[in-house]
Amino acid sequence: MHLAAGSLWLAARIEPPLAPPEAIALLAFRAPASPAPAPEPVPAKAYVPVPTAVAPQPEIAEVVIDPPATASARDAACAPLKAVQAALASDPAVRTAIAAVPTGARSVAEAIVVWNQGWSPLASLEVPLAGGEAPLAGVRALVARTLAALPAHCLAEPITGPRLVLVEGAAQTAVLAFGSGAWRWRDLDTQVVTQAPQQVPAQAPHPAG
Repeated sequence: MHLAAGSLWLAARIEPPLAPPEAIALLAFRAPASPAPAPEPVPAKAYVPVPTAVAPQPEIAEVVIDPPATASARDAACAPLKAVQAALASDPAVRTAIAAVPTGARSVAEAIVVWNQGWSPLASLEVPLAGGEAPLAGVRALVARTLAALPAHCLAEPITGPRLVLVEGAAQTAVLAFGSGAWRWRDLDTQVVTQAPQQVPAQAPHPAG
């Protein structure tokens, strides 16, 4: 009896075993991984064409095309007044002829009419001045030769008013005048004068009757 009571006391004193501790899950905290870099594109394989033999081409000569004549170039070749001016100014005989023109045939400004709807008596071959040939006959011949060398269409252009040609002399500058009103250079006689005008023979005085 005493043993039984003691067993019971021991049983009462022995506490039931504790439950095993619950497992605690340990979570490993890891820093977020950086995104992986995108893969670099693979360069495409370059295509290198295989060179082929090219037959040599014959050399082509460079073609040079002259530009067409401009209007200014045509006008420069069609300037009767400039041509007459150059011809008269470059001939010393013209200055000698002008010096032989009488003072009464000159204007106050030393202008001398050479042609105005007809040749002046100073340059006329048909009506020589008293005392000898017309002093400007050589000027007329030079003007005729100069105009005859120009194209016909240049001489056909209409002109209004006189055209003046300046001829510098030793003492002063003479002015030769051509035309007035409406006229053309072709109106001048362009026939080349090759013979000097004939002098009018002096008449013998009539005997007193």
